Amino acid sequence: MVFISMGGTRTGFPFTEQLKRRFSRIHFVISGASNTVHKDQNVTFLPVDSSLHHPDLVRAADLVIGKAGYSTIAEVHASGTPFGYFMREDYPETAPLVAFAEKKITGKPLAAPHFANGLWLDELPELMALKRQAEPDGAAAVQCAELILANF
Repeated sequence: MVFISMGGTRTGFPFTEQLKRRFSRIHFVISGASNTVHKDQNVTFLPVDSSLHHPDLVRAADLVIGKAGYSTIAEVHASGTPFGYFMREDYPETAPLVAFAEKKITGKPLAAPHFANGLWLDELPELMALKRQAEPDGAAAVQCAELILANF
């Protein structure tokens, strides 16, 4: 399953016919693509305010495609899910987010102008071949839990 998310914003996805035609064996779930949940062949459209928990969708996916934003980067990092990401060059936080993604996440930057027209789909087979990273060892979570317990 490929989860496509532009970070909680309703966006146009004019490449959906290509998903159905060129990649009929892959199931796509697209957040922010509809006012209601509905399925059309191999594509499930979700509203921005879907009751499905975004981190659960990221964890369930074999690949996430989306905007390189704080929450999505945190979610793919936590789950180890590969990430094909689009960057907003005009945002001041882009450089540190992308630097983190390049070091810590299995993935690949995609050309922002290729999102709407679907040219990024030519890279989908390569992206689908990326392997999920092992989830972080939990050392930070254990440290936090120990600190919390020590203060009670």
